Amino acid sequence: NEIADILKKGNLPVESAEQLASWDPYDQNGVSPFFDPEWMFDVKDGFDIVIGNPPYASAVTMARSKKLKLLYKSLYPLATGAYDIYVLFLYKAIHLLNKTGQYTWIIPNKFQIADYATKTKSYLIENGLTFSVDVSTFNVFETANVYPIVIVGDKSQTTPSFTEYLLEKYTDLEKREYAEPLKLKTHNLIKDHNLILASGATGFEAKKIKDIITTESSQNSIPFTVSGCIDRFAITNKNVRYMGLKLDKAFVKNSNVISTSKWQFWNSPKIVIAGMTKEIEAVYVDRPFGLGVGVYAVRFWGDFEPYSLTAILNSSYLTFYLKNKFKDKHLAGGYLAINKSTLENLPLEKPTNEKPYTFLSKILHVFESNSNFPKQIIKIVLDSIVFELYFPDHMKERKIDVLQFVEKDCTESFQLLGVDFQKQDAFDTLSDTQKEQIITELHNRWSDPDSEIVKRMNSFSEKSPEILKPILESSK
Repeated sequence: NEIADILKKGNLPVESAEQLASWDPYDQNGVSPFFDPEWMFDVKDGFDIVIGNPPYASAVTMARSKKLKLLYKSLYPLATGAYDIYVLFLYKAIHLLNKTGQYTWIIPNKFQIADYATKTKSYLIENGLTFSVDVSTFNVFETANVYPIVIVGDKSQTTPSFTEYLLEKYTDLEKREYAEPLKLKTHNLIKDHNLILASGATGFEAKKIKDIITTESSQNSIPFTVSGCIDRFAITNKNVRYMGLKLDKAFVKNSNVISTSKWQFWNSPKIVIAGMTKEIEAVYVDRPFGLGVGVYAVRFWGDFEPYSLTAILNSSYLTFYLKNKFKDKHLAGGYLAINKSTLENLPLEKPTNEKPYTFLSKILHVFESNSNFPKQIIKIVLDSIVFELYFPDHMKERKIDVLQFVEKDCTESFQLLGVDFQKQDAFDTLSDTQKEQIITELHNRWSDPDSEIVKRMNSFSEKSPEILKPILESSK
């Protein structure tokens, strides 16, 4: 090869000379084992634009050799954690651009919220990342189960400014007509409180645990569940599907496969939270329960009452917040992928008086599985007092606050039985008949269209079109 001979005479290594000489710029279907901008395109100071659709595979599975991992680390030190391989392409794009270059990529939507992408996102913003467009609700790739966003940047931008947009109609993309996400109120977050979150079985444990799952209960086993068996205020170990198994009832046996600390956690009281769901589903469990992959739990709730905290987690407002704040976590079929990081960044306010939240939550925990129980009105009232927990001034100003009337009705309903509502564990000391009497009394009061509570709840959308109406509409 004449070109290779000339390059070799120029003291270029033989392998490099042959690679450069073998590259055919006119072969549109060819693949090159190297990339040299100057040799290939006569570009010396960087490209004007880089457009890309990188591979989405996990770097953990792709970078199997220690040598390759060290190479990635040396070339892209900001890429840390269990990052996906596309992150490296984003860094490479910045390196390939000139000082005023522009870039556009289509990448996974988890770039917006993944812990591993935090540094990368900051780096791109410093290098002109201007906006992103969420196209994940459209079937962008017909044969791939991915949820992408488009990001656009301009390195000539001297003032960092980044905006997230949504695409409401596919045709709007060509017209560049984007919608801005809903602006959410700032609250205290779960991570601001003294709560400890934990996860069920890890991905590494999943296959090993499969061998100790059984359908038979024994002294050495405890019930076992997965996300699909967790509902709001209810949990079961029946009809469990796990790693290809279909079990009428599932139990997990104690084994050295499970660490001592995890077994202790599974045997302790906890608020269990489904990790794959269309809405936040939490249940307080005060008995032993093993948790599968993708299931999470609050194992320590600080100064919160666990039933009260469960009620707040199950509220329509927290699901509304999750869907809007972490819109990039959604999957096919309207499902949401929840993890510890997501949970830690959910809003959490502490009620001054937890009694009403605890009481209504206990009712739902006890009677959730009873199809004859009028639970819907209890859930609506519980939602209403959670609204007031997060928007107290707004609801008082609009005269739609309800907590004072809920407390009054609860107190009077207990008084009919000669019981003090504010007494600790007042509901627990009642007989089943007395519990049903109180629930019936409250149901009658809260179903009466002339009651103050019902009047106020019915006016939420009208009197709070900017806050409560969107939440209520999203939960339909």
